[in-house]
Amino acid sequence: MSTTTPVSPTQTERPAGATAVSPNGDSARELAAELARLRERFVAYERLDQQLDEMVNGLTDLLRGATELRRRTNQDIAGAIARCEALIATDRAHHRAVLASLLADLDATQRRTTSITTAISELKTQLAAITDRLPTALPSAPLAPDSPATPTTLTLVIRDVPSVATALTLQRLIAGLDPVTAIQTREFAGGELTLHLDLSVPFVTADLGLLPNGTFAVVDDEPHCLVIRYVPPTVT
Repeated sequence: MSTTTPVSPTQTERPAGATAVSPNGDSARELAAELARLRERFVAYERLDQQLDEMVNGLTDLLRGATELRRRTNQDIAGAIARCEALIATDRAHHRAVLASLLADLDATQRRTTSITTAISELKTQLAAITDRLPTALPSAPLAPDSPATPTTLTLVIRDVPSVATALTLQRLIAGLDPVTAIQTREFAGGELTLHLDLSVPFVTADLGLLPNGTFAVVDDEPHCLVIRYVPPTVT
């Protein structure tokens, strides 16, 4: 296969109207213009690259700030959770302590209640034993040989009697009065002593003045019921 080498036309062979190419002619101006355009594009590319660098730097700073904000937020959340857990633990410990104190108080109250119940039961037993020991009747005083036999009965109620011992003393003293032939204890409750008297003669309230242990004030005087109030002796 043969090849042919193109031959540049001579100046005389160039078409009419074609201008001659000069090394410093239009081609140089076109080259300069092309270089200027290239420089402008390069400057534009540099500006764009600088803008891209600035954008990347801004995004990097933004990402770094977001990372730091996330780290701080996580620290704040972790600290808040730790404080909440500490408060919950403290509150639970306080509630446990209060509950333990209430249980201890309740246990002490139950023990005191049991002790009081036992003491009341023992006191009732002692009162029942004292009541059983009270005489139901005392021997009557002998009648004078020359006194007429006019038996009668009287219910004697003595109020404000302070104790069982005082009640027994009053019963013994009243049984020793001349008109009394027999005496029976009907009831002693709430400081009130009720006696049933068998009398040889009508009972005279003035006879109560003969008793040495305190004085008596008449509250109600009826034929078959005498109500008096005991006034203990004054201690000097």
